[in-house]
Amino acid sequence: MTIRRFPTLVAALAVSTCCAMGAAAQTSAPPPQQQQPPAARQQQPPAAAQSFNKTDLKKYAKASVAVERIGTNWQSRIQKAPADQKPAIQNQAQKQMVEAVREKGLSVSKYNQIGQASRTNPQIANQIRQYVAQAKSR
Repeated sequence: MTIRRFPTLVAALAVSTCCAMGAAAQTSAPPPQQQQPPAARQQQPPAAAQSFNKTDLKKYAKASVAVERIGTNWQSRIQKAPADQKPAIQNQAQKQMVEAVREKGLSVSKYNQIGQASRTNPQIANQIRQYVAQAKSR
């Protein structure tokens, strides 16, 4: 099983992001980098140099499953929407994703850091993969 890559919760959720999320999220790993202002992203230490505790990785796994579901739910609406309505619909989807991440106990920044680390650190990726499987089986 390979980890599918999510885009990360950053500013505007693009149609391609939603489409990629459905596929990327199913193996669940790194999600969207989407809610951080540029200054916040620059101040974060490199994800590969960070270590995350088991609790944060489990929260990340649960959040990524929720983000995947939200992306899947919104994907067809975004694709079918007239071009002038897509940004508003994408914004609604993004807000739900941010809320889901926070409800699982992570900040968007921490969620993005873990997602980034999972793309560069096979050990973190493997742990997340296991936790995602557990989260999906519940």
